[in-house]
Amino acid sequence: MSRINVPWGVKLPFDKKHTGYVWIPALINYLSGIGYPDNKFEKYWPADIHLIGVDIVWHHSSIFWSILSSAGIQLPKTVFVHGFINTDTGEKMSKSKGTVINPVELADRYTADALRYFLLREIPFGQDGNFSEEALKERLNNELANGLGNLVNRTVVMIEKYCSGKIPEGKVDKALQKKLALEKIEKHMQELELHHALAEIFSFVAACNQFINDKEPWKLKGEELDNVLYSLADSIRIISIILSPFTPATSEKINKQLGVKQGCLKDCKFGLLKPGTKAKKGEVLFRKMD
Repeated sequence: MSRINVPWGVKLPFDKKHTGYVWIPALINYLSGIGYPDNKFEKYWPADIHLIGVDIVWHHSSIFWSILSSAGIQLPKTVFVHGFINTDTGEKMSKSKGTVINPVELADRYTADALRYFLLREIPFGQDGNFSEEALKERLNNELANGLGNLVNRTVVMIEKYCSGKIPEGKVDKALQKKLALEKIEKHMQELELHHALAEIFSFVAACNQFINDKEPWKLKGEELDNVLYSLADSIRIISIILSPFTPATSEKINKQLGVKQGCLKDCKFGLLKPGTKAKKGEVLFRKMD
């Protein structure tokens, strides 16, 4: 718990040659920061997931767990170690070598949602991975812009054109509904396989775009048209919910275009979108980058 002959730090009261090891009070902040020892800290503790970097796993497990155990405090339910993000050549980032990537600049250029999506989709959570700006552009253009952005834009534009901007009264297409594997997505999330969860979500996004191509709603009228557009709008509502942990700002923009409030997991049921809700085309969700 202490180090000897270190010129800085809090001196131990029983031996002035020793100062407290910085990791002791640093780790205690996890408890004091949420109100310990008052009872309100129990609202947040024990942590469901204690997320740490691979280079400090010993400090957060051996030292921290020893502190908790000695104080009779419950341990975190899970300790999950995330990996490092390296350069596109696999080289470890280094300030001295100049091999660093500025996340703020990237977020300004591509949006924080696009950057967050790329990192969680590209690199399996818990593993090391390489960052490539070209790979970021590719996923942004193909999956976010051409996939999700195109789906939302096409759907809302058709609702404005054919339904006077109001969600029509229709029934959800059962075949399309079966394309959404919610149980798989939930399983991947529980197991922290975030890249697999995103793959399943965007598989459904692709299915919705294919649904438009197959049904050709611009050739339909009456009940058939209403059913197709309602199916698409309701599917997008659910997509917005399950994507919100990954792309929160984008989900807000989608909800605004659909005229709905942000839902939660219990709202991931088809048929909950209220007919007559006013939909309105908004700004482009993701702009393509050269």
